[in-house]
Amino acid sequence: MSRLLARMLFVCGYGDVGKGSADALKQAGAHLIVNEIDPKCALQDNGDHFDKEIAMHDLENYPGVKRITVKPQIHRWIFPETNTSMTKSAEDI
Repeated sequence: MSRLLARMLFVCGYGDVGKGSADALKQAGAHLIVNEIDPKCALQDNGDHFDKEIAMHDLENYPGVKRITVKPQIHRWIFPETNTSMTKSAEDI
């Protein structure tokens, strides 16, 4: 287990197997990146893990950020420096 300390690992999917794997790897000291390709499932599965609010005003005014509508009330925000993104659901209209 000590071989996992400070290792960056990527878990694909956050269903039952992904959750179990992520929990075990985290307990072993690994740093994790977890990915779920279905935005709706990702938000449902991870809803209890969010402990920070997003300052939407700052996000909307971030220089060069792009907002893409994935489906109604689900948007992907792409950041220009890294071309990475975040997905947000249920925005106020």
